[in-house]
Amino acid sequence: MGRFSGKKIVITGASSGIGLAGAKRITEEGGEVMITGRNLHKLEKLRTQLPHHTTLLQNDGAEPEAAQALAEAVESFGMLDGLWL
Repeated sequence: MGRFSGKKIVITGASSGIGLAGAKRITEEGGEVMITGRNLHKLEKLRTQLPHHTTLLQNDGAEPEAAQALAEAVESFGMLDGLWL
């Protein structure tokens, strides 16, 4: 049992870099993640790198309407244990 077992974490901007590394680590340690990114192509490529239960959401935090879309997605994801911005 990993230290993130049963935990749900949202990571924004996780289609590359430290956010992606964090998502991989959290899932390796039993957590469930929702990751966001602006580039749909990058997100689709991640489907092969992350567990099938990972939630991927195209979302650009620079767009005002993106906040509502993210809030709705998080609501359906369930109670959060962590948020990585």
